[in-house]
This record gives sequence, structure tokens and C-alpha cells, in this order.
Amino acid sequence: QATERVSGHISRETWGRAVRECLALLETDREQVVIHGDLHLGNVLRSQDRGLVVIDPKLCVGDRCFDMVDFVVTAGTADQMTARALELAPLVDVEPERLLRWSRVNAVVTGISRTFGSGPDGWTRTLLEFAAEE
Repeated sequence: QATERVSGHISRETWGRAVRECLALLETDREQVVIHGDLHLGNVLRSQDRGLVVIDPKLCVGDRCFDMVDFVVTAGTADQMTARALELAPLVDVEPERLLRWSRVNAVVTGISRTFGSGPDGWTRTLLEFAAEE
């Protein structure tokens, strides 16, 4: 049942591309670093004394780009997400193309999660449109 629920909205081609891309990124990972593991706007707070504070880490080791993907896919159209990745990458010293690739993989995973949770909606379709870009 679950597979049917997802496959009705996310094609095997889209899923297959995301898996292949993820594996390719993992094979070319040149630098493993400690990452937050759950970095998104809900885990960034503003403190009077310390400025921005990151909370609720799920510390793990991974690609430097991975913590940035949620900031790329947080809102907007597919074109806006692409532009955001290209703008964000130099600010956090990561490769723009690599950030785009990880963000597209994450968009598929998030799309599947949303399909299981609340069902597909306009945002899910936008994420999958972004994921399908080359």
C-alpha cells in the first residue's frame, strides 16, 4: 500500500535518479566533516547575547554540503531553489554544483516523506520539479 501511495506521485525514474545521484555524491566525497545533521530554520534561534544559535544537533560525519540542503529547498519555485543554492554556496564555502545535487536528492526524500505524511500537495510537486532539473 505504501509503495502504491508514493509511486502514484513519484516516478521510478525520479527515485532512481535520486539514488544514483546520492551514490555518485558519496563516491566523490572528498572531505568528511562533522555536521549538525538536522540543520533547518527551526533549529536556528536568535539570542540577545550570542546572535544566531544552532540547537538540537544530530551530530554525524558527512559531506559539508548536506547541512545546507534544507536552506535551499525551504520555499519558492524550482528556479528560486536553484538560484538560492548558487547564492548560498560561496557564503558557506561549498561547491555550488555539489550543493545543487545534494539538494535535489533531498527534495525527492522530502517529497516522499510529505506524500506519506499529509499526502501530495503543491509543495511536494514543486520539490519534485526541482529534483527533476538537470
